[in-house]
Parts: sequence; structure tokens; C-alpha cells
Amino acid sequence: MKWLYGDRVNRIIFKVAAPFILFWIFLPGGLQATYFCGCTPKNYQDFRIYVAPQIARLKFQVQSLAIYRGVFHGGSFGLEYRPFCSFYGGFFADWMMGDCDSEMSMSRYIHDIDGQARFGYSLPMWNFYKMTITAFSGLGYSQVVQYLRQDLVIEGEKYHYYNYYVPVGSIIDFRINRGFGFGFLFEWKITLNEMLKTPYLQGVRFNLKRKNGYQLEVPFRFFLGAKTTQAEIDLVPYLTYKVDGALHAKLPNEASLDLPKQDYKFWGLRLNLGVAF
Repeated sequence: MKWLYGDRVNRIIFKVAAPFILFWIFLPGGLQATYFCGCTPKNYQDFRIYVAPQIARLKFQVQSLAIYRGVFHGGSFGLEYRPFCSFYGGFFADWMMGDCDSEMSMSRYIHDIDGQARFGYSLPMWNFYKMTITAFSGLGYSQVVQYLRQDLVIEGEKYHYYNYYVPVGSIIDFRINRGFGFGFLFEWKITLNEMLKTPYLQGVRFNLKRKNGYQLEVPFRFFLGAKTTQAEIDLVPYLTYKVDGALHAKLPNEASLDLPKQDYKFWGLRLNLGVAF
């Protein structure tokens, strides 16, 4: 639909006006912060530390064989340093455990541990600290232990999956007022090296085909207290997707060991209990 002067003139106006529009949108936070990074807003909180119980619904799929479902529970810990307009760092650990069953009456007990260190940079994007965006990377380690109780392989078998990965992602935080905020987190987990170890083959480790995972979170943050140091309670819905790559290997006795790809989807809820200061 033509507007005012016609499509050609409209495009020219848009090309000229767009930079000024973007400048106006980001001026309160991003551009001012570029020049006034030394002016930290009053009551800005650099540190966060929390512990959290969590619960999740797992859908675990063994490629071309079976789908397992179960409810898992666990805990989480986080320590985060996010100063205004500066370098960002954090350490996070999660653990989950539980049973999952398939429609064919097969059962597995799974214990999942994940830890990572992050580093990056934080910038305010709107009205100084009311909206901040943080880009980060780092190094992570994940370990999954599976106990097979009845399956198409040896009953009672135990498998250890080890995975080193690089997290790459971003965090967007909206601080509505002194008492409430919310945000978004997206993290891509790039696998460096994933290995499998099982007790019935002592001293042997197998490298698996590398597969990447991801993490999505939407935290709702509640702050208690009027001073710079505040108690913080976060309600965090999340989705975690991780994959164990397929294995095709020769055993020392020349027999073949073939394991299919496995993927995990956790739909969970975490309750962070901590302090911001």
C-alpha cells in the first residue's frame, strides 16, 4: 500500500529516518552507557548467589528403539558477577535424578550432573539498568549415569556419559522496579568431546559422535528489602535439550559395540533462593 509520497520516496525516508529511530531507541541505555560507564546507577547490584530445588518432566528417546518418560527432581547452585557495563562472570551447577519408563515396560534410572563457568560482557540497553543484555561463553562439563533395569541390552547394565562443551549464549534482563523483574536466557552447548565408559569394559573409553544441545530459561525475579542488599526469589521455567551421540566401535575381542543416539528433553521449574548485593 502506498503511503503519502509513494513507495520510492517512502524507502528513501525510511533509510534516512531508521538510523535516527534506532539512535533514539537505544540512547537511554546503550549509547549513554558507552560514554558514561563510570556512572553506575544508584543501588545497582553486581553479585547474585542462589541455591534452588527443581523438578522436571523428562522425555528420553533412544533412537529407533523406545521413548521413556518420567518426573525428575534435583537441585541447582549459581554464583554470578554482573557489574554495570563491564565484564561478566559466573559459575553454575545442576543435578537431576529419577526413573523413567517406556510403554514396553522398560525402565532406566538416570543421574544427570552439569557444571559450567561463564565469562562475557554486560551492557545496558534501555533506561540504564532497567534492561541489560549479556553475551557470554565459557566451558562446561556434563555427566550422565544410566542404570538399565530391563532393556534390549544386558539387564542391570550401567553407562557413564562424559561431555565437555562450550556454552555460547545471551541473557536479557528487565528490571521493572525495585521488587520485580524478568528475563530470558538462551544458551547453545557446543560439544567438544563426549565419551562413554561402562564398568563391564574396565579401562576402555569410547568417543561418541558429537551432538550439540541447548538451554532456554524465562526467570521471574522477586526482590525483598529496600536496601542495596536484597533477598531474591526466582521462579524459573526452563527447557533443556541434550544429546548423546551414536557409537560404532570395536571391542578388544573384535566384537562390535553399537549404541544409538539418545536425546533428553527436560521441561522443568526451578525455585532460586538467594541474595543480590
